[in-house]
Amino acid sequence: MWEDFGFFIPPSFDFDTILATDCYGLHYCRLVTTNLAALPIKEALVRRTIIEDPLCDRCHVALESPLHALWYCNELDTIWEKSAHCRKRREISFLNFKELLSWILTQPTEVELFAMVVWGIWNQRNKVRHNHVAAPLHQIFQISAEKLADFTASQQPAIPMMTRRVSHRTRWQPPLADLVKINFDGAVFSSANAAGIGVVIRDSSGQVLASCSQRLSQAYSSTEVEALAAAKAVSFAAELGITKAVLEGDSLTFIKALSSDHSSLAAFGLIINDIKFSARNFDQLLHSHVKRECNFVAHCLARHEFDISDFLV
Repeated sequence: MWEDFGFFIPPSFDFDTILATDCYGLHYCRLVTTNLAALPIKEALVRRTIIEDPLCDRCHVALESPLHALWYCNELDTIWEKSAHCRKRREISFLNFKELLSWILTQPTEVELFAMVVWGIWNQRNKVRHNHVAAPLHQIFQISAEKLADFTASQQPAIPMMTRRVSHRTRWQPPLADLVKINFDGAVFSSANAAGIGVVIRDSSGQVLASCSQRLSQAYSSTEVEALAAAKAVSFAAELGITKAVLEGDSLTFIKALSSDHSSLAAFGLIINDIKFSARNFDQLLHSHVKRECNFVAHCLARHEFDISDFLV
């Protein structure tokens, strides 16, 4: 089945063994696999004669199985198109969700983020089904990335009592009430001679107003791609009519250069000049530097652009 699409699966390939031995996504994927049988999926409810309609509530076409409801449904394209798994969705057939998880564990991807997105899809489905307030589908990926960032930041290693020091958890902070925050990040894929940039814009309550990603057909230096991401962030926000904002990134070198009153002699100096010129379209545009964990959503958007052809909003 998989060989037809260029994926060689040896005869000894054992889904149960992979799920039992893989360390990276072990905790997350075991939880999902263990609880699949308990999901009130329509396929199971019909089999137990609790309901009569087995069709998916999103597309109203296919049978609602775990695999369809969380992966294959066409209505989920707006979520999975932002993930590195997107192209593989239509290329590979899986018999069940357990096979999908086993395959995910063999891929160079962020398994924890995949698990969080799957949880987000199911949670949103339940809220809609029970007429509760739910986030729109196109925001599920960003919301899941934020939840994962919060969870990761909270999992600090234990420090012996004798050497314990006061530490402050770092997490993304919303802007003041009359501002929006524009987070940007860049990623370099040297082996593919390409780069990616990601931008997410949120208001003072943390709600995502817009996001975009772009693939660049050249492997720029890390600071250069940060500069290009910032330039895209500023132009994207201007196109949306935003006039008061905080531009936030995790490259201290770039933020210092952007905040300086002097012209930069660095390779990205011309890009900084363009950003400063574009800033005239804003009534207020502040600059902020944060650590990588506070810029997680933009980072994910930049990393996942390896699989898109050009630009994605």
